[in-house]
Amino acid sequence: FRRVLFRSVMIDNSATSYKFQPKNGIECVPFIDNKDDRELIEIIPFMEYLAKKQDVRLYAQMWNEARDD
Repeated sequence: FRRVLFRSVMIDNSATSYKFQPKNGIECVPFIDNKDDRELIEIIPFMEYLAKKQDVRLYAQMWNEARDD
């Protein structure tokens, strides 16, 4: 089973989950026991944007950088 990393993103609240492919990782807030969590809904437009890109690794970090601002 081969993953096509230039077309893959991993969304997780722990950077450990994507430590071997950091360019493919998108960090989200912890969601366990949070009934008000809407982050995956909020990320949909960005995921639609990524779907149009040849190599998502060049853009996936934009989400993380925008959250840090």
